[in-house]
Amino acid sequence: MKPHITLAIGGSTHADLVRHLFPGDGLEAAAILVCARSPEPRRRLLVRKAIPVPHDACTVRMIDAIVWPGTFIEDAIDMAENEGLVIVLLHSHPGGWLEFSHVDDESDARVIPGIFEAFGDFHGSAIMTPDGAIRARLYSPDMFCESVDLVTVAGDEIRYFWSDGINHGMLPERPIAFTRGMTAEFGRLSAAVIGVSGTGSIVAELLARMGVADTLLVDPDRIEWKNINRILYSTTADAECG
Repeated sequence: MKPHITLAIGGSTHADLVRHLFPGDGLEAAAILVCARSPEPRRRLLVRKAIPVPHDACTVRMIDAIVWPGTFIEDAIDMAENEGLVIVLLHSHPGGWLEFSHVDDESDARVIPGIFEAFGDFHGSAIMTPDGAIRARLYSPDMFCESVDLVTVAGDEIRYFWSDGINHGMLPERPIAFTRGMTAEFGRLSAAVIGVSGTGSIVAELLARMGVADTLLVDPDRIEWKNINRILYSTTADAECG
């Protein structure tokens, strides 16, 4: 089973994209995401730069269609090629429908192969609705398409957009805290705790109790007699063996 595919976006970048893609005129708008990727086997993309396509540069802007010059894709290719980054073409769905349309499919079929002619082993496309939700997909050079399982935004709050939760173009309601729905979502996530002493060991325990599927603990220090009193579940035997 392949690891889940994740697309991660910083909060400020996401806020800039929402402002650009929904300027208030009810028409589609576009941007290009240039993404770094994590080492294998994890399949995670991190948006390094978002390139907005100026509204007045688009030859067509309608409520359900957009056409924009390929020069912006060429600029993204120049930026991404040397480092083997991933290009994701993003446009808005002002009507709030979080599904790829047949127009989107046809557009990808024309445009994505041209990016592969330049470089890369996968690139993709994405859509955004007015609430900031994003749905994305990735293509391989043979145009085999895979859904991005999770789009996550890390800003003042952390937002998750799960592809398999979308039903008829709509996202489900977010789970209420400390319910079965929250536990189920935590069971799909991993967490890292940096520093696992007086605060970190308590955080790690709480993450486990709340059902986080996998927790990575990072701390270069060793358990000693001087810190045993503040590290949860540490014992004198731990201090003796360091």
